[in-house]
Amino acid sequence: MRHPNIEKISAISRVVEGASKKCGKQEEYSDWLDKITTFNLNARYDDYKREFYSLCTPEFTIYWIERIETLRKWISQKL
Repeated sequence: MRHPNIEKISAISRVVEGASKKCGKQEEYSDWLDKITTFNLNARYDDYKREFYSLCTPEFTIYWIERIETLRKWISQKL
């Protein structure tokens, strides 16, 4: 059985893919989503979690929060 969050992420990916084709943001936003998806997966497994925590500097966090917020607003506008 697939985890429900994986299904949500997959659905979001399809929305971004479909909407981004219309405005030329597909590659950039798809790349962002690919990276953001790893955050969820990395948080599930102890080895990955430790590695991920070492990446999460304040700069890294701010960088990705800004992109997530941009992506969230863009998806909301497209729905």
